[in-house]
Formats: sequence, structure tokens, C-alpha cells
Amino acid sequence: MKFVLSYSFSDVIHTQMQNRLAVFACNLKPAKMRGILSEGMIMCASTPEKVQIVDVPSGAAPGDVVTFTQYPGE
Repeated sequence: MKFVLSYSFSDVIHTQMQNRLAVFACNLKPAKMRGILSEGMIMCASTPEKVQIVDVPSGAAPGDVVTFTQYPGE
């Protein structure tokens, strides 16, 4: 299990982050945020007007590797 902190964005409402699956980058070097070690990053997309959490592909389960059409990964 990894501990992940996220800065609060004004457009990402706290309730939108609760009880949902999300896509995380977990191969990052751990970094301290506000004195607490964070070991990953939640994936979001943004425009100047809003920030949106990246949706998990349908049928994905916790722990699945997610790739994107334009970036197939390793």
C-alpha cells in the first residue's frame, strides 16, 4: 500500500475523490508534502477553467496497469 497526498484544487471537490477508483502514478520518487511522505500522484487533466480526475477505464480493477492510446507505456 502506498500513501498518496494531493494538493486541493478549487475545481476538484473533495466528495468527487471519495469512494471512487482513480488512476495513480506510483513509480515516482517519494516526496514530502506538508511534512508527510507521498509515494504517488493522482492523474488529473486540466484546462485553465477546470481540473478533472482521470476516469478509470470500464472493467478496470484495483491494481490493473492502465495505458493510453497515444502513450502505450513500456
